[in-house]
Amino acid sequence: MFIIATSHIQENPLNALIQGSSGSGKTNLLKGIYKIMPEESKKIYSRCSEKMLYNVPKYYFKNKLICFEDVDGLGEEAEYAWRELVSNGELISGVSYKDDKGNIGVKELVVYGPITSLACTTKGAIYADNMSRLFLIAIDESKTQTQRINEYQAKEAAGLINKQAQKQTLKLLQNYVRILQPFQVHNPHATKLKLPEGIRDERRLYRLYLYFIDMITVLHQHQRQQLSSPLERNGKVRLIATKQDCQLAKDLLFECIMLKMDELDGSLRQFFERLKEYVKKQNTNNYEFTQREIREALKVKKTQLSYYLNEL
Repeated sequence: MFIIATSHIQENPLNALIQGSSGSGKTNLLKGIYKIMPEESKKIYSRCSEKMLYNVPKYYFKNKLICFEDVDGLGEEAEYAWRELVSNGELISGVSYKDDKGNIGVKELVVYGPITSLACTTKGAIYADNMSRLFLIAIDESKTQTQRINEYQAKEAAGLINKQAQKQTLKLLQNYVRILQPFQVHNPHATKLKLPEGIRDERRLYRLYLYFIDMITVLHQHQRQQLSSPLERNGKVRLIATKQDCQLAKDLLFECIMLKMDELDGSLRQFFERLKEYVKKQNTNNYEFTQREIREALKVKKTQLSYYLNEL
């Protein structure tokens, strides 16, 4: 997510949708990434009106990180405007107006991108059209991760967390992002990179995969310029992606790509695997269970369990 958020400096930025059940920590993760980005290059919204994205100054969002704490709260028109900014890098709307003499005319309102967006949702599977344009990030809702979170909160309450060191690290990361420059990237290994067969939205995802590798290369621009000369063609300086960049992208995106192949969304897949594990422990081929039993065994809220079972 840090790599995706930092891509706002590029001509072809990336976008992500964070999916998880209620109370799983989606917004906390979003705000954690948001804090790392420089103040002058980010915007965050709890909600926005239907027309807001159309009516801002034309360069208000250009090369900015835009965060939506809950994309489920966006109206249909606002969601469409967000999708257009992500896909086309600009919004062009025609509006009618009446002059002083009563004559009706038409003028264009233009809002320029490109933008990088991060958004949270509890219903990732519903946004089929949006998901093809985004990387889907599933919150880890395992017991192990819950234990890690609880341990950190306990240390924080006990005063064992060095808050000053955290603030210094945030400033360091913000300044690191500030000195990054946009670059075109030459990837000599691109023709050898393939996605798994049977994946959905393969055309868009493959392009996003290549852009992700480009962004990893851009993050290492200062080291690369010291180690090897950038590729120069037609007077434009370009960085060269390495095998290590491609390998890193594959490792980081493995779960995102698997989610694209899965007919279940991230939190539903995690619940289904936990349910299967619970049933297998009963050591019988024909095991019947009630919703109450599963709620108590897996510690799932009643409304969330109903949603999971209906989806399954």
